[in-house]
Amino acid sequence: MATRIFDDKSRTPTDSDLTSALGRSKVLWDGVREYIADRYAPLTDKWSFPGAKYGWSYRLIQKNRTILYMIPNSKHFLVAFVLGEKAVQQALAGDLPESIKKLIRGAQKYVEGRGIRFEVRTKKDIEIVKKLARIKMMK
Repeated sequence: MATRIFDDKSRTPTDSDLTSALGRSKVLWDGVREYIADRYAPLTDKWSFPGAKYGWSYRLIQKNRTILYMIPNSKHFLVAFVLGEKAVQQALAGDLPESIKKLIRGAQKYVEGRGIRFEVRTKKDIEIVKKLARIKMMK
């Protein structure tokens, strides 16, 4: 995996850093964060640094449950979900794009679920993020 743009452990990315790195995609980043915050309050956000190979990632958490991860890149970002088996079945039966279903089907199964990650570059991608968040957070 390529080194991420925020790979300095000693410096947590700021909003200004995100704006510079993401460019026009910063609006999409903010849109994801606002949607999740509005829908799944109370929400905790947390930056984490698993290593220079991966760089900084941003987690949105409800209580003790991570809803999603956001990983900044140059002019776009990645979103990652870990889906439990019920969510996997719901996602595969739903109206998600075939490319996302293929990611889910191909994801390694772990105790926590299946992890998928995809690029967010357009408003259309945001709709996929919203659908996956709703599926993941169903009771």
